[in-house]
Amino acid sequence: MTSNDELSIALLARDKMSPVPSAVEMLLDVYPGAEVLVVDIGHPESIRSAIDAAVAAADAGERVRVIEAARFANTNAAWNAAMTAATGSYLMTVENDVAVGPGVAEELIGVVSRGYDVAVPRILEQDGSLHFDPVVSRIDEVEGGVHSKLVRRPEDGQPPLDGDRRIAHLEKHCFLTSMETARRLAPFDEQMHCRTDIDVSMQCRARDLRIGFTPDAQVSFSRNLDVAVDRDLFAHRWDTQATEFANRRLVEKWHLVDYRSSVAFALKMQAHLAASVEAAGL
Repeated sequence: MTSNDELSIALLARDKMSPVPSAVEMLLDVYPGAEVLVVDIGHPESIRSAIDAAVAAADAGERVRVIEAARFANTNAAWNAAMTAATGSYLMTVENDVAVGPGVAEELIGVVSRGYDVAVPRILEQDGSLHFDPVVSRIDEVEGGVHSKLVRRPEDGQPPLDGDRRIAHLEKHCFLTSMETARRLAPFDEQMHCRTDIDVSMQCRARDLRIGFTPDAQVSFSRNLDVAVDRDLFAHRWDTQATEFANRRLVEKWHLVDYRSSVAFALKMQAHLAASVEAAGL
C-alpha cells in the first residue's frame, strides 16, 4: 500500500471558490502526510484566511502549498500549475466541491497498479444519485473524423455495470495518475475554457493512455454555491460566448463528428446562478 507521503493532491476551482477551506480541511484529515496543492485563481482574503486557519488547526505546516495562477484561470491552466509543482509519486486531482473519503486514493492507485494509466472513481451527486458510472464510453474513428459516445450513468432503471472497466472518458471532478503519466499527459490546453473533460479524454487517447474506472472508489460533489463569494467566477465559467468558443475549438482540434454543443448546459447553469442570487436576496 502506498503511503500518503507519496501522494500529491491538486485542489482546483471549477466554478466556485467558497468550498476551498472545507476541502483543505477534509483532505488534511483523510490523507495525513499527503501534499495538498491549492491553486489560487484569485481567492478573496476571507478564503485565504480560512485556508490558513484550516492548515494551522491541522498543524499541517508545509504539507499545504498555495500555487498562484491567473485570476479565474480555468481548470486546465490550474492543473498545469499544480502538476508542475507536485513532488509526489502520484497526483490525484480533486475539484474543490468534491467530497473524497478514506480509501479513495488507495483504490485509484490500485487501478493504476493493474495496468491503467489514469484512474477514475464512481461520482455521485450530493443527493446520492449517480453522476458518473458509465455504461457506454467509446471514442471511435469514423468517416470524416472521430465520434465520441458517452452514456454517463445507467438509464431507465438499468443497473450499474459491475467491477473495474476500461473507459474512454474521464471526469475531472476527481482522477489519479502516477506523476510519470501526468508528465506524459501534460500540458493541458489552457484555451479550453470549458469542455475540458472531453478535451483531456481525447488527449489521453492521443497519448495512448488507458483510462480505468472503478466503482470501489466513490466521491460526491455539490452544486451548491455561496453567491457572495462565487458569483463572479460562476458567471465567468458559464459564459455562453466562452462556451461556444470552447465547443468550436474542441470540434476543430479533435475532428469530432456529430458532437453536441454544451451551450444549453451553460444556460442551465446561468439559471442556477440566477436562482441562487434571488434566494440569497442579492
